[in-house]
Amino acid sequence: MYSGARSIQKIVVNFYKGESSKILVIAVGFVLVFKFVDPIDYFALYTTFISLLIFNGFSAFIEAK
Repeated sequence: MYSGARSIQKIVVNFYKGESSKILVIAVGFVLVFKFVDPIDYFALYTTFISLLIFNGFSAFIEAK
């Protein structure tokens, strides 16, 4: 969206907007799960969440075929 050395401030602002939006979506998701899922398996919930974070971190290294 932006390029060049003069746009670095706009790039950083958009990066923080994206990250804060992602954290907000995650928080809303957890609130919805805690509110509407009656028998919550906390181990399964947190294990799945952490494994998805790890997989997302390593997905850049997986070669697309």
